[in-house]
Amino acid sequence: MNGGHSVAAMLLANPTLTAHVFDWCILKYSRAVASLLQARFGGRFHLVEGNSMRTLPPWVQAHAGKLTCDLTFVDGDHEGTGARRDIQWLAKTTAPAAHNRLVVDDIHLGPGWAVNQEQLSGRVQVLEKYGPFRPDTLENPCMRRPPGLAMTPKMRFELCHSWGFLVARYLPLPGTAAADTGR
Repeated sequence: MNGGHSVAAMLLANPTLTAHVFDWCILKYSRAVASLLQARFGGRFHLVEGNSMRTLPPWVQAHAGKLTCDLTFVDGDHEGTGARRDIQWLAKTTAPAAHNRLVVDDIHLGPGWAVNQEQLSGRVQVLEKYGPFRPDTLENPCMRRPPGLAMTPKMRFELCHSWGFLVARYLPLPGTAAADTGR
């Protein structure tokens, strides 16, 4: 969730969207952001607080078969194994392959590796890929700084790095009912 920019943009863009957000809530502003989103969007915004390694499995088990996600946005764990675990758990609540989309941010890091592994396993199909873009390109939304503040080499290293994202879809696993019916 971080500053809530992505989820706010999605909720504003689609008045029928309900967002289930997983966040550690360890930043000073995390709970304030969640409160603001809850106040603005009410029952369309749901926060599950904590490490997704611990919170995602019970959430998926409680919602599998009752909730179908058309869009899954993975922008959290930047380690490959953590991102892959999140992608795999969230697959259990997705819509049929023709109707779901998986968006993965920070593909220059572990999440890119995770999607590649899932694609090689036949569980995910990448549809569109944007980047990774180098920091000095127009496509890279490198962290902004106040006008007039010179970018030091340290700032460039800390604030500007390669960045990219991709759009994929979950595929039905061979031998499952969804695969057998062509969903």
